Amino acid sequence: MNELINGIMEFFAANEKIVRIVAGVIVFILFVVLRNIVSGFILSIVSKIAFKDNQKKESFVNTLKRPLSLFFFVLGLFIALQLNFKSAAVIKIFKISIIFLICWAVISYLSANIGSFMKLTDNDETNLTAIKFISNILKIVVIIFGIVMVISELGYNINGLLTGLGVGGLAVSLAAQDAVSNLISGFVIVFEKPFIVGDMVIVDSIQGVVIDITMRSTTIRTLEDSVVTLPNSAVANSSIVNLSKIEKRLMQFDIGLLYSTSNELLQKCIDDIKEYLKNSPDIIDEPIRVNFSKLDDSSLNISIFCYSNRPDLNEHIDIMTQVDLEIKKIIEENGASFAYPSTSVYIEKK
Repeated sequence: MNELINGIMEFFAANEKIVRIVAGVIVFILFVVLRNIVSGFILSIVSKIAFKDNQKKESFVNTLKRPLSLFFFVLGLFIALQLNFKSAAVIKIFKISIIFLICWAVISYLSANIGSFMKLTDNDETNLTAIKFISNILKIVVIIFGIVMVISELGYNINGLLTGLGVGGLAVSLAAQDAVSNLISGFVIVFEKPFIVGDMVIVDSIQGVVIDITMRSTTIRTLEDSVVTLPNSAVANSSIVNLSKIEKRLMQFDIGLLYSTSNELLQKCIDDIKEYLKNSPDIIDEPIRVNFSKLDDSSLNISIFCYSNRPDLNEHIDIMTQVDLEIKKIIEENGASFAYPSTSVYIEKK
């Protein structure tokens, strides 16, 4: 047995270079063949420990599997090279490769999950714009961080670079104050959601439908079918009326009866109108107000105040038409008459 071991040791000693090459090739092949299996197994275990939601587990595995698989490829190549070429350059290249792989993994994971982190869904065009924009910003930050790490790893002094970036960033921010203001306002609009694409709004006395929201501006198609683009800073600083959030619509108007109408008939008309409104399926029960409001110049005025339960404008107009017709019918059935503006002229005899 000792002779066999001594023989093997002598063979390795005599053929050390060949043995190292063969061992390196074997290690590299094993890492290449098993990289997907091992990376999938590791990520599966980690995802089960870190997450309870199946969707988050799946996203974690899918976004990190390729970077981790490539890591094992690079690791196998590094070990194979180290067995044959023990060089500081190989170690440095390996470290730089790891930095790039980490940046890739972070970007991949954040890009796929930024919406869930910020509780935004991509089923809305506004949210989708915000997710893409924030994702791009994070990609730039991670890439810059990776470049700085690589420069540091190459032995360069990064203090001067960081100082230059700070001064340059200050100059850019001062020159682009309006753009930064619009950008911040865009975030406010996205997260506070005063409106979304498709809403009917009134912004800064402009009424129309929101057709696009970007991180810089908001575009509204007005009732005249013209397109108005407003900077987000102007939108955020304006009073915003979202007509699409209306849950009920006000109906308030007056009708006038002739002065010849008796008190009893006037009260009967008021009671019948109120009863009709209370029984109408299109009118909200409370508040309903029908009352004798004014002795006008030419009429006895009845004020009507109620809400329709149809927030859609077209449907609300239809309800108003039905209410007007029914009130006219009630007045006619009671034998009363509507008043109209009139002027009496008296001629004095001399």
